[in-house]
Amino acid sequence: MALCDKGFRDHDARPMGENLRSKESGQRQMLQTARSRSGEGLARIGTWTRRRQGRPLERSYGQGWTSLPESRTVIAHRRADGGMAVSTGGEGGASFCGHECTAQEITLIQDVVGRFPALSRMELANTVCELLDWKRANGGLKGRECWEFLERLEAERLLHLPAKQRRRPFGSRTRVPLTPRGAPQPALVGTLGEFAPVVLERVQVPEQRALFRELVGRYHYLGHAMPFGAHLRYLVSLCTPVRRVVGCVQFSSAAWRIAVRDQWIGWSEAQRRRQLARVVNNSRFLILPWVRVKNLASAVLALSTRRLVAEWHEQYGVEPLLVETLVEPARYAGTCYRAANWLALGLTTGRGRMDRTHQRHGAAPKTVWVYPLVSDAVGQLRGGRHGHSRPRA
Repeated sequence: MALCDKGFRDHDARPMGENLRSKESGQRQMLQTARSRSGEGLARIGTWTRRRQGRPLERSYGQGWTSLPESRTVIAHRRADGGMAVSTGGEGGASFCGHECTAQEITLIQDVVGRFPALSRMELANTVCELLDWKRANGGLKGRECWEFLERLEAERLLHLPAKQRRRPFGSRTRVPLTPRGAPQPALVGTLGEFAPVVLERVQVPEQRALFRELVGRYHYLGHAMPFGAHLRYLVSLCTPVRRVVGCVQFSSAAWRIAVRDQWIGWSEAQRRRQLARVVNNSRFLILPWVRVKNLASAVLALSTRRLVAEWHEQYGVEPLLVETLVEPARYAGTCYRAANWLALGLTTGRGRMDRTHQRHGAAPKTVWVYPLVSDAVGQLRGGRHGHSRPRA
């Protein structure tokens, strides 16, 4: 099952007892999940006990489900810009992150959502992931992906989710903090040798996350958005004469489909679904606007791709084989990617994530660049050997 596929937060992988925290009494907890499969599919999945305001409530799944026609299809996939799409119709089962679900599994999702309206959307998503074993290679739940999947199913009127929680004022979650540390600095101009070494600091603690968010939000033309799926983020620093942050790099899970990339790899539909987890997207790259250091950008790309191989595998249990990125040619020529030996494959269709009626082809095309992390990346992505690969020099 693929990592679908733009990143997750640590809370997605918490045990179910932590995920099902009560908003009212703090005592809701999943006590047991016992799964039983028969020839008819998910005939019965466990017994749940929840406590609200001191009153136990028990439900046994498998009784009183509403039927879902076997011909009904619910397809979820990620667009080239990282968005999630859901469509219905046609023959077959249901697809989530490349996994072909059965009609019974979709019915189970409807049943969970209908029977537990007091749970938050994230709690419902984690519950579904736990029941259907939608997990990453490292064992964590695909909670964020399932959360958006549920919202798309609601948009298709296949279920009705509880209202979104607003514990803070509307818009506060996307507001970029403005601090002196992120304010414009005096110009830094020169050659890389004058300011070396270049240091990548992995974003792991709240202070680093706040700075990364502020810099990307203030100075990257796409702004800051929590990556969807697996992700790693880095702060870039120069150390001479004093250490200072000069940029940001973010890697996240690959786009579900990019025509020119898929044609270049030459993989089949089955191979793409199986191997897409081994493709990583460079979804943000920022050199701060007052920093004009020759060859810095290409040096950061080279250093970050070398770090990515080991740290992505350490974090997610998957060895990445290829890195991709999308560059808007009206803004940037991609010179630093070319200097770092990336390959330009061609343009996307330029539809954008909100074009559900296919009316914006060519409106905002982006150049697709790729960088193989190992010498035989394409062969492995097509389904070749899966052993240890020789990293590129």
